[in-house]
Amino acid sequence: MKDFRSPELYTVVLYQPDKKQWLSFEKPSEILSTLHPSDILPVLNEVEHRCRDGRYAAGFVSYEAATCFESAIPVCENYKFPLLWFGIYDKPVIYSKPETSSINQPLTWNSSISETEYVLLINKIKDYIRHGDTYQVNFSFDLITGFNSDLFDFFNYLSDIHPSPYSAYINLDNFSIASFSPELFFSLKEGTITCRPMKGTIKRGKTCIEDTRNSQMLFNSAKNRAENIMIVDMIRNDLGRIAKTGTVRVEELFQIEKYKTIFQMTSTISAQTDKSIVEIFKALFPCASITGAPKIRTSQIINELEDRPRGIYCGSIGYITPQKDVQFNVAIRTITLDKLNNSATYNVGSGIVWDSDPLDEYRECLAKAHI
Repeated sequence: MKDFRSPELYTVVLYQPDKKQWLSFEKPSEILSTLHPSDILPVLNEVEHRCRDGRYAAGFVSYEAATCFESAIPVCENYKFPLLWFGIYDKPVIYSKPETSSINQPLTWNSSISETEYVLLINKIKDYIRHGDTYQVNFSFDLITGFNSDLFDFFNYLSDIHPSPYSAYINLDNFSIASFSPELFFSLKEGTITCRPMKGTIKRGKTCIEDTRNSQMLFNSAKNRAENIMIVDMIRNDLGRIAKTGTVRVEELFQIEKYKTIFQMTSTISAQTDKSIVEIFKALFPCASITGAPKIRTSQIINELEDRPRGIYCGSIGYITPQKDVQFNVAIRTITLDKLNNSATYNVGSGIVWDSDPLDEYRECLAKAHI
């Protein structure tokens, strides 16, 4: 067990919730990465081949890679962030996170859009819903701040006070990524693939009574249940493309999970599959919970209304073992540090449906930003 304090370049740190332990992938023998959409499938194939040869892979797929897996999904082309990045490693080490007390740099996040602009864009989405183009759109925006501290210290601190089951940290040349994701994109173990989409959020209460009331409000919310079941149906359909016939199952609906500042509504879907990692990504990516329904038309609306690349946000971070044990998160609640200009970006979003109240949605986004 290692007390991990100062990560070297190309180190990937991930939480493994089923074993309640942190993994550290260190000193890669090879980096497989690309900024070019045409290279994504060949590079991901190479990653999978390395794992078949007995190596481990850890890294990420950015949201803008979606157009490679499904050409009808448009994405912003003005990006400088890798579309795909994986290190190839020997077996990871288990380490104990260092104790942390507090952060020494208070952060002031500046929104990329004003509340007024946000309301106007939500009303545009409602126009699309009114005309039958979409049923739900996961609209997002950026919060930006100057950042001159060690992001890994910040990651350790926040993962202590905001523990999340799919947290991850990656240290690259020009960027560092700190993800506090509570959402599983998919896991794969012994041929069973599991997805746990989240859709539905409410703030924690200030008292035990208020906390219980808010949890029950979320569980009983017709709006949030409708959003959640819509995403569940989409993921069932996506899984059906790579599942063995008759094996897609909804394991659990509308589970309320408790986090430091919010409750989240989560459902669980599973299936049996013998498909490759590349085929799984082609069927599932991007996760339906961060696009909306229907996926392709809604992704086109997202591309129209969001004026910047999402980057790692709404992409996926994870690992692949030689035994084809796989875990990838949905990269929400994620900070990207640009080392060249010492700025950090934290992206927030929510699912917009016909009866969404723009100001409530704005407040929900800010609740997610309490980091």
